[in-house]
Amino acid sequence: MSRVLIVDDNEVNLYLLRTVLEGYGFEVDEACDGERALAGASLAMPDLIISDLLMPVMDGYTLLRHWRADARFRRIPFIVYTATYSEPQDRKLALDLGADAYILKTTEMDELMARVRELLATSARRELEQAATPPTDSEVQLKEYSEVLIHKLEAKSVQLRQANQRLQQLSQRLMEVQEAERAAIARELHDEIGQALTAIKFNAQWLARRTTGPGLQKLADCIALADRTLSQVRGIALELRPPQLDQLGLTAALRDLTERMSASAGLNAQFAADTLEVAPGYAQATAAFRVAQEALTNVVRHAGAGKLAVELRRRGVELVVTVADDGRAFDLEAALAGSVKGSSMGLLGMQERVNLAGGWLTIESQPGQGTRVSAGFPVDLPVERRG
Repeated sequence: MSRVLIVDDNEVNLYLLRTVLEGYGFEVDEACDGERALAGASLAMPDLIISDLLMPVMDGYTLLRHWRADARFRRIPFIVYTATYSEPQDRKLALDLGADAYILKTTEMDELMARVRELLATSARRELEQAATPPTDSEVQLKEYSEVLIHKLEAKSVQLRQANQRLQQLSQRLMEVQEAERAAIARELHDEIGQALTAIKFNAQWLARRTTGPGLQKLADCIALADRTLSQVRGIALELRPPQLDQLGLTAALRDLTERMSASAGLNAQFAADTLEVAPGYAQATAAFRVAQEALTNVVRHAGAGKLAVELRRRGVELVVTVADDGRAFDLEAALAGSVKGSSMGLLGMQERVNLAGGWLTIESQPGQGTRVSAGFPVDLPVERRG
């Protein structure tokens, strides 16, 4: 039974190729990059190798050069099997370096297996030919190799840049939809549920004025429950999308947010803002508000702070919102790592919002000095008045 070594960093490709080869009666070894392929071949010599080109650690071209330079492997047929490197110069370089066959992954499996059997049958003749003319690494081959890699890297860079742009556009659209849904739900809570609860409360009060005996206490309980529920509904609506943000502007929304959250947590809070002649755009105002909201939520839940300061300032052509507290500091690197792993999305969400609005975000947290979160957004505003 012939042994075939297959090399690919894609597990799905490895699985498919292994399944086909084993179905044709071959014994199969696997490696996920060129370096592991060389190590594996040293332990169990294959009769043929099938290798991808685009791989980490050691790519297929480098593996091919090492393979043909090693007397132990020189006689073993080498098939390049790729989907990424499909240009004529890619094929030429592989064949110049000593590949026996250059096959695209779009090729039918029967054709690939026929080529495998053909190369195994002629491997003895290759041993004699290579013994007479051992390969060398010529400057021309190295130059071609570099040019191919540069071409692929440039193409991959363009693909990644385009993919990143599409992801940013999608993320921006998702956030716009999210804000629209938040606003719709907030209006529904305020206009429909809030009004219904208010009506229930008024009706219960009307009945209470005309009731005596044990039923009066039940009505008093209903009125208190309606009051609490109404307060909770209004709080949820404000967190979703405060009407001040759209009706009165960013400054009013931030002032109300600071007062509400500091009062609920018993914090000594200060709010200061520059009076702006023109309001910032929707995206910048929303991002600034959400950053402040997330920062204040973290202060209330985790900081154990006593004092809090929120500022909205104009600095040149930038609008900067800052939230600072005197509470416990936190490990910023650990928090960011947690965000990347998905255990906490707060910091990652702030950064994403700021990036999409074309701004910047800084977070400073030092033991004994508390935490300071600042976000700046480019806005073309007239000179402001200090308020």
